[in-house]
Amino acid sequence: MSDSSRNPHPELRKEQIHAAKSLWGALLETELAFSDLLTVDAILTTEELEDFFAGRDKNPTISEMLSDYRELKTTTDKISNPGHLASHRLFSGDSLWACFSAASRTLGRAGWLAHQSIEKKAYQDWRTDSGIEQLIRPVLAAAEIEEGKQKQMGGLSYVFGCLRERVLREAVQVTEGLYDVERS
Repeated sequence: MSDSSRNPHPELRKEQIHAAKSLWGALLETELAFSDLLTVDAILTTEELEDFFAGRDKNPTISEMLSDYRELKTTTDKISNPGHLASHRLFSGDSLWACFSAASRTLGRAGWLAHQSIEKKAYQDWRTDSGIEQLIRPVLAAAEIEEGKQKQMGGLSYVFGCLRERVLREAVQVTEGLYDVERS
């Protein structure tokens, strides 16, 4: 690798750092938007979620926490606007972009599953969803995915935490100048 690729032009470094910070910030905003869903995942077992969506447990607190997911439009509005973030792809590199996309889309897909659970009155488990599987499989190790799936409480939160950690690791690589165009 040449010195010029290790020490890019200062303007390029500035853009790379801005891209990494923007993607990290957008992921944190998306996580906050879906925090109610992650909280429900963390405090209810799979069986309790099945009971709730089937109407056997009419817990008003959980109902309020998931009320945003009744309308699909509200759910999709929670996802970070990819249009304004797409310009950062050029400077973030493929690895950071892939991790960011997997993490934010996993939350979006989980929101859609919550919406479908309300509509169908039956829990749509993320563990058996091929959409979530397609999003996380390229980014996470099989052991991490399986560990998340084995958890009766907090499995989705665990998997998202692993994805968030990957985004952070890649963002740090970019901001510290360790980003390698040939690696990405």
